[in-house]
Amino acid sequence: MYKIVLRHISRIQLLKAYFVALLFFLMPSSIFSQDEKIEEELEKGLSAMKSDSAKITRMIEYSAGTESSTESSIKYAKKAFDLAVKNNFSNLSVEACEKIADAYWFGQDYATANEYYFKVLKISDSLGLVKNKARAFYNIGWIKCLQLESFKDRSYLIMALNIFEKLHDTVGIYKTAGALANTYRMMSKKETKYIDSALFYYRNLIFFSEHQIGTGYHVPIHSSYANFLAQIGRYKEAKMYLLRCIEEAKIKKQKTNYLISKVFLASLYFKTDSFEQAKKLFDEALPLANGIDYRDQLMMIYEERGKIFQKEKKYKEALEYFMLFKAYSDSATKAIFKSDLNAKEADYEIGKREGNIKKLEDINELAELKNKQNRYVIFGLIFIGFLIILITFNLFRNNKSKQKANQLLNEKNKLIEEQKKFVEEKNTDITNSINYAKRIQEAILPAKELKYKLFSNAFVLFQPKDIVSGDFYWFAEKNGKRIISAVDCTGHGVPGAFMSMIGNAFLHEAVAEKGITKPGLILNELRSNIITSLKQSDVADSTKDGMDMALLTFNETNTAVEFSGANNPLWLIRNGEFIEFKGDKMPIGYFQGKENSFTNHKIDLLSGDTLYVFTDGYADQFGGEAGKKFKYKQLKDILLSIQNLPMLEQETVLRAKFSEWKGKHEQVDDICVIGVRV
Repeated sequence: MYKIVLRHISRIQLLKAYFVALLFFLMPSSIFSQDEKIEEELEKGLSAMKSDSAKITRMIEYSAGTESSTESSIKYAKKAFDLAVKNNFSNLSVEACEKIADAYWFGQDYATANEYYFKVLKISDSLGLVKNKARAFYNIGWIKCLQLESFKDRSYLIMALNIFEKLHDTVGIYKTAGALANTYRMMSKKETKYIDSALFYYRNLIFFSEHQIGTGYHVPIHSSYANFLAQIGRYKEAKMYLLRCIEEAKIKKQKTNYLISKVFLASLYFKTDSFEQAKKLFDEALPLANGIDYRDQLMMIYEERGKIFQKEKKYKEALEYFMLFKAYSDSATKAIFKSDLNAKEADYEIGKREGNIKKLEDINELAELKNKQNRYVIFGLIFIGFLIILITFNLFRNNKSKQKANQLLNEKNKLIEEQKKFVEEKNTDITNSINYAKRIQEAILPAKELKYKLFSNAFVLFQPKDIVSGDFYWFAEKNGKRIISAVDCTGHGVPGAFMSMIGNAFLHEAVAEKGITKPGLILNELRSNIITSLKQSDVADSTKDGMDMALLTFNETNTAVEFSGANNPLWLIRNGEFIEFKGDKMPIGYFQGKENSFTNHKIDLLSGDTLYVFTDGYADQFGGEAGKKFKYKQLKDILLSIQNLPMLEQETVLRAKFSEWKGKHEQVDDICVIGVRV
């Protein structure tokens, strides 16, 4: 089945692959030229067709085929789109819109391509076309991460990967995982902590290509992986993969694969001071690159060959090659777009600027909208008529009274304006004070450096509801033991923030000053201090503020952990199995029931165990189509589904899922989720 799907991959998808290190599919071995005779034959064929759907399908096939130029592809894809909208062919309109975006991508007009991918996303979302939506996420993520190097936007690729996995779409999974592998490869150039994430995706891709996709895709992924290995200094392995790529591409007669792998290997030889081998490969690659007019590879050959001549002190030849490199480089630079994609993305409804997309939006809502408009017009006319009669009657009877009323109104307006100004000034002062309080609270929270020092393989998802938070996270180290806690204070905003500062101070006192490291004893000490400091008792007007929390203490060898919880549990996932350790049903604070000591659980750990502690904000969020709570069941399912991802990637998925669920609803509570992998 997958081989059948692969045979229908379009020219544009193939060309995208080689824009970043041969990631996915094979580029055609020749450059396409516009043929007026082909267009004439196409027009004749379209004129003979009676069915509009057949015409649309033929134009889409032509725009995606090898016989069309970029300009011609755009022209006929737009014609197909307009005709699909006119006939209310929803699925065909989405397909045509995709082909427009692909054609602009191939023509290196990335800004316009991105606009049309966002149109595809909007239309697919409204029509429930899940696979088209996933492809739109993938294409947008590609442009943002691999064209713009806006790595924070890799959530688009993650959302695409999640959908493709649900659909069991092997090709979609392979392409998107490849884009993520290259994204992390580029990120690792700046921060070495992303090397493991890149290796994770590359190794899975190689296994995937060899066991599920087919032999035709070994070369691109092996070449991309070789690029990464060279980047991290593993030159011997990189050369081995490139030699394998060259041999496979030669056997399968894949000219473009053969050229790129050969140029890359030559560049690697040059980098490792094997000049003779580099010269030989560059000289073999040059006529092939000229033959298929592959500009990126020609630029690389001219530049690297010029450097070799320079090292050989053949300055005349070096100058000639550097001049050729500059000529091609200047030509390529003109194609780079300079528009602000972030401004375009902010207008998610960008399609409304064109008449065709407006028609498409009206397809499902036009009848209802017209009825509503008619009702509004009728009610508006009745209201206006009644208002005119009322105003005329009042003017006739109460002209003098109205003048007096206007005078009083002016005085009231003046007073209101003064009060408004006073309130705005006070509001500004209060907001400034709260923002200052936020900086104080952030200063009290543990620094990221401490988190990575104590828990290198962990994440903290912390998202306050308001400017300041009633939730907080806490890390400490005492007597060789590492302590971590997620705390939920009563309330949120300013009241919750006050409680969080009290809780933070008492935790520091119990652990740092008194040296208590056993979780149950820490919670007992914290409860005693809260009750005493807030003067809590069973008197009616006594404060009942407190906090819920889960606290973990890891031993020196990281082979065991102790846990104690006040209303909050510990979740442990081991080899895909979910295990829950419940906290005691009593808070940190005054409790009307019997005041027992908090239970201290001791748990032996295995390598690969993942532990989670959290507050209730994530599970209590309202959202989704029915506006219901997210609940703990969904949170468990998500954590189980992302166990194989690195911890930082798990945090990214959790943030994206929360945002998608919340939608337009207001965030109901502060959020704190902590994950630690042993």
